[in-house]
Amino acid sequence: MDQPVPDPIATAPDLEFIADAEEIAGCDWHLRAIPILSIYPAEELDEGRVLPGETLEEAAARWASLRAWIIEAGGPAAAFTASPIIALQDGEDMVPIDGWHRCVVAWHDHGLREIPCLIGIPKPDADLSPSL
Repeated sequence: MDQPVPDPIATAPDLEFIADAEEIAGCDWHLRAIPILSIYPAEELDEGRVLPGETLEEAAARWASLRAWIIEAGGPAAAFTASPIIALQDGEDMVPIDGWHRCVVAWHDHGLREIPCLIGIPKPDADLSPSL
């Protein structure tokens, strides 16, 4: 599955919160299933990690909220398709932008090894700094 995406915000609504309009326009966007380990190494797929500035209670609430959202969305396939993770392609490398929590839950709770990903491929003249 590799589909060009003409409206990346409609495909991945979180994108509008992590990139500005010029940065979004500076990429060609594609949706494809990618191996989770191609974007996060196995040692990073650890629910025990806490984000900087986050308390253990906040982390627990975030995990519970994510799991409830997956159930409400109709299961992992529906949830991860409705809100794919987001990455930028940098040559051969994938740079994750959003979706670590979803990858951890997909990997551990659902045994998934691939996940839908909205991939931004920078246009030759694009300036993607500073937010991406």
